[in-house]
Amino acid sequence: MWFDTCSTTLLLLAGLCVCPPAARADDPVNVVSDSGFETEGSWEPKADGFAIVPEGRDGGMCLRLAADAPGTAVRKYSQAIRLIPGGLYRASAWMKTTDAKGGEIAPTVSISYFGNGKLLSEDFLFSGQSGTSDWHELTTGCIGTPIGSDAAVLSCYASAGVTGSAWWDDISLTPLPGEPLMRSYLLEPNYRGWMYGDYPSAFRLRVVVNYQETSLDNKDLRLRVLLRSSSGKRVLDVYRGVDQRETSWSVDRPAGLQPGRYTLQVRLTDDRRRTVLARDEHPLLQWGGKTPTARCWMDRHHRLIVDGKPFFPIGMFAGLPTEEDLQRISASPFNCLMPYFLWGQGSSGLIEDQRKYLALSERLGIKTIYSTKDLHSDWVISHLERLHGVEGKKAVLTHLVEAFREQQ
Repeated sequence: MWFDTCSTTLLLLAGLCVCPPAARADDPVNVVSDSGFETEGSWEPKADGFAIVPEGRDGGMCLRLAADAPGTAVRKYSQAIRLIPGGLYRASAWMKTTDAKGGEIAPTVSISYFGNGKLLSEDFLFSGQSGTSDWHELTTGCIGTPIGSDAAVLSCYASAGVTGSAWWDDISLTPLPGEPLMRSYLLEPNYRGWMYGDYPSAFRLRVVVNYQETSLDNKDLRLRVLLRSSSGKRVLDVYRGVDQRETSWSVDRPAGLQPGRYTLQVRLTDDRRRTVLARDEHPLLQWGGKTPTARCWMDRHHRLIVDGKPFFPIGMFAGLPTEEDLQRISASPFNCLMPYFLWGQGSSGLIEDQRKYLALSERLGIKTIYSTKDLHSDWVISHLERLHGVEGKKAVLTHLVEAFREQQ
């Protein structure tokens, strides 16, 4: 939410608080095709001994490896899968074995990661399954995909020397909701990126890098801050390493910035691979004077400034007060009011009725906080569309903001 910067009597909260009804979350998408071996075409056998058989755990098809003699090479039954570099996944599979033994790694499931056509690493998702056991589910809580990978292959795997039999069924690899690789927060300047006079002396940032959960080596990581003018001119360019997950960073503000708009960009880079892994941008505005020329704003001490003076709002919530209500409030210590249903004022000529309400509030010395939080209601939107011919929630909100942002 923000206070309108052009209003003397209207503190316009223009952030749309949309609270739609909770929707049913879709099941995570399994990136493994034909995970139960019921069709053909997804898997590419790489060694003898594998066969699709009607011996699945639920009576359907499954994959079986029958190794009567030790093989001289790794045996794989594979398919290419698409994974997000740096993404997090949960893996599960059903397996059973009969007298499985020998070899360096017993039958299991593996993922090979490739970058630029070269093998980067191979992960074995579960412990090798040896001996004899009936169908049982294997799971891993979290798998981190290497940032540098651009291709991956999932395999039903048995190393050279394995003998006996193993079965695979219902293999699943689903993305986990995870934090972004990097998040940056601009703490100073503290209000809308506004700079004025000698404020701020430095850009104060908090940066969170999620490198531990994404298999990144932080020794290769660098944080970079670039400041550019609206014309694209680079004004500032500084680096630092990533020595912990959360970093507080203060970067001196360049002297002599000309009035205008700037962009402060925060990047996370991998020096070894020479790649940009993540980036955030924060818009900035350099005012020409010692203070902003706006009528409503927040100063460096987090105080609300209205018409050049600190204003401490002491207010209350209400539905839609009558004139008698406003007069009573005006005679009290309250100096502002948030009428939740101002957007619904009047049955016709909606905007004009709201202007009359605001004019009365102004005469009585009450500042109005314009709330848009209830505009998520479909009934409200259809009501406003009929009055103004504006369709859609965003269009209705824009219509109301533009109608009142210059309110005097």
